[in-house]
Amino acid sequence: MTEEERSELERWAARYTLPHKQVQRAKLILYAAEGLTNVEIGARLEINPKVVGRWRRRFCEERLDSTTAPRTAVRPRSTGSRVAGRI
Repeated sequence: MTEEERSELERWAARYTLPHKQVQRAKLILYAAEGLTNVEIGARLEINPKVVGRWRRRFCEERLDSTTAPRTAVRPRSTGSRVAGRI
């Protein structure tokens, strides 16, 4: 993590006007930089450790963009028989 990234994440983590999820993601990455495990970070932020791992990976791949990008829910696909039953 660069000093610029750390500085920006610290600003986000301290702001009350940002969306809660963005603040939480910033704290998550800062805790990871301190060497905490996914389980420890999850316990501190009340997040599932698997989710912590996903966000850590996203940060490694996308850097700061990963903490601000909105995530969309995956919608289940309809099966052909289910669609046909609606007609």
